[in-house]
Amino acid sequence: MIEPSRLLRLRLGAAVLAALPLFGTAACGAAAHEAVPRGAAAVATPGTVRPGMTVRDDLRAVFDAAGVRGSFALLDVTARHTIVVDRRRAEKAVRISNAAAFQVIARRVGLQRERQWLHRLGYGNRQTGTTVDRFWLDGPLKISAVEQTRFMERLAAERLPASRANQRTVRDLIKQEEKDGYALYAKSGWQNAPDPGTGWWAGWVEHGGRVHTFALNIDIAKDGDAGKRATVARELLKRLSALPTA
Repeated sequence: MIEPSRLLRLRLGAAVLAALPLFGTAACGAAAHEAVPRGAAAVATPGTVRPGMTVRDDLRAVFDAAGVRGSFALLDVTARHTIVVDRRRAEKAVRISNAAAFQVIARRVGLQRERQWLHRLGYGNRQTGTTVDRFWLDGPLKISAVEQTRFMERLAAERLPASRANQRTVRDLIKQEEKDGYALYAKSGWQNAPDPGTGWWAGWVEHGGRVHTFALNIDIAKDGDAGKRATVARELLKRLSALPTA
């Protein structure tokens, strides 16, 4: 009898296995001095806002109330409009999440196939370097929160260059809840876990015939911060009317 974890890997297929560490895994924040790698979202000149984007830094109060620092990006897929909290951080590209299980999968997939799929998926700066099981942990692979919302848009619509069956399997795996006319999909992560690092929560909401994709990151500095990722993201989604309040 095939063990459940092995059966899951067989069902997902190599294409989605190559991308699984990437779905919802942007750690999305970065130090102000960090350069934006090639292929990452360009940062607008300080003091300017790119067309189709609204900055809502009043919502930093949600992070303050939780006692954490972070940023948030929300894309209204229908309106083609992005809302960001802390634009500079939301547009910076950083390294990806930590997950030992994904390292095992990456070794089985192999560096060449990982590289091929990063290019096919158009994910972040598409860089793998030479270490098959560390490129999303230590770099050079990076992605910004804003880029992540666009990637999530393609996954939500099943428009990634992988089979629709595999994409639906990933959707099922990351579905958080479906009730009261909406469905919430999200993936959590923690770069450098269990030590201080960047935590994230990214995904999308389907409600009233509309789709909003999102990516949140916070600085995990102390015990208890990791548990605030979903709480802060949900509050921001509600305040921006992407998630029902009742």
